[in-house]
This record gives sequence, C-alpha cells and structure tokens, in this order.
Amino acid sequence: MHCVRRAALRSAIAASRQLSQKATPASFAVQATTKPALPKQIQAVPARFFSLTARARNVEEPPTAETATAESTNAETEEANPLKQGLNQPSRAGRRGYVDPTPYAIFVHNITFEADDGHLTSAFSKYGEVVEARIARDSAGLPKGFGFVFFKDEESVHNAVENCDGTFWHGRQIHVKPRLKREPPPRKPRTSGPTETLYIGGIPQDATDSDLNHFFRGLKNVKEVRVAVDRTTGWPRGFAHVDFTDVDSAVAAKSQLDGSQLGGRPLTLDYAESGPRKTISKKD
Repeated sequence: MHCVRRAALRSAIAASRQLSQKATPASFAVQATTKPALPKQIQAVPARFFSLTARARNVEEPPTAETATAESTNAETEEANPLKQGLNQPSRAGRRGYVDPTPYAIFVHNITFEADDGHLTSAFSKYGEVVEARIARDSAGLPKGFGFVFFKDEESVHNAVENCDGTFWHGRQIHVKPRLKREPPPRKPRTSGPTETLYIGGIPQDATDSDLNHFFRGLKNVKEVRVAVDRTTGWPRGFAHVDFTDVDSAVAAKSQLDGSQLGGRPLTLDYAESGPRKTISKKD
C-alpha cells in the first residue's frame, strides 16, 4: 500500500516539474516578442533660412546703425591696439595684428546661442560670397548673442540687410545692420605732467553701471566720474575721465589702477586736462 502511494507521489512530482519547465520558456517567449522601446535618436537640425513669421516670443529692440559700430569696437586711446580692435574670441587669443578681412560687413544682433560661425556662413552665403563670419564671445568662450559677417563686396551687404533685417532665424528675431566704418577714437589730451584728472581707456562696451560703480568705489578724493556713453544706446564708448580734488590723489589713483583690468580687458591710464571747461575757455 505504501509503495503505491509513494509511486503516485513521485508521478505527481515529476508531472509538476515537467509543467514548470514548459512554462518557463513560454513566458520568456512572450517577453522576447515584446520589443523594448528604443531611445529616440537626436537628429541635427539643419540651419534654416530666415522667416518673416515669429516662431517664438524672443524679440529684442532693434539696434541702430550706431549700435553696430559700438558693439564691434570701443573708442579707446589714440594708439590703436590690434587685439582690442577684434572681438574677444579665445580662438584668436595671441594672434596679434588681426584685422577685418574685408570692409564689407554686417552686424547681426539677437543670434541664438546655439549657433556658431559655420551657421552664420551657411545662412548668409545666400546673399553673397561670405569671406568670414564670426560670433562675438566672452573671455570664457560663451557667445554674446551677436556677430559679424564679412562679404566680398558691398552689394552683398545691401542684399543681406534688405532681406534679413527683422526676420526670424531659429525662433529669434534677428536685426541685421551694415557695420559702419570705425571712426577715429577721441584724442587723448596730452599733458606735460600729472593733473587732477585721470584718463581711463579700454572700458568694455558691455560694462554695466554696477561694474563701473564697483570699479571706481575704491578711489579716494574723487570729485566726478565722467563715463563717455553712446547717445543712442547709452552704453559706454570705452573711456572715462575721473576728476580728483588734488593732483596727489590723481597720482595715487593712477598708481593704484596701473595694470588693472575691467571685464577681462586691460585698462589704459594717463593724465588729462582737468575738466572740459578749461579746454573750452582756451578758445577765447
């Protein structure tokens, strides 16, 4: 009797094992037929040409022609510094004597930060032969949102401005202006010795009021600080005059600021005539 029970129990256990072994590949087959979701491939978005329709609310006030000149260069000292004439791009660091490839250039404002020099070249080559295109970058290599495109001839400049100014490129309304020829910087007054007024050149065009206040805060016995600004944009033109209560204070300030920088740009220091009124009175 016990032998029969044991035989029946063994048969039941063997049957259950066979069923479990068959069920395992069946469940795996179901899982194998269900394909896992593959990650979406990131596709490079081709450079788009300009559109008159706004794709995004990313619009800035259009700059004037004076802004284009102010953005590109800063009025500094009488002696032109080749490094300061070009844009502050790390790729051209140490490349002394760099000059613009052609005089026929446009200023492009409100560029998307994802664009590079190649995108500018590709987009504007439709309107003429592009000699070079470059996006302005800060000392860290980050784009500033504007750039310049240099064409082979003046007609290409007119075509680009006429067809692209106020249009939308990659969701941002860009403003395209001809880059005006740089006017000679204001002459730095020559003096025979120290005066009560200090001339400071090389101030970055994008310096804010907070930057200037912080910079001039450490000077003592200051009567007045006169920062030259563009009448249209209100941005600094690249130089300032500081009037002190006495000559000794001006000498001390020059010694204190000698070799200093503002916004990563070296400053130029010299003495100037004390106040504009004295210069005007000499005409009488």
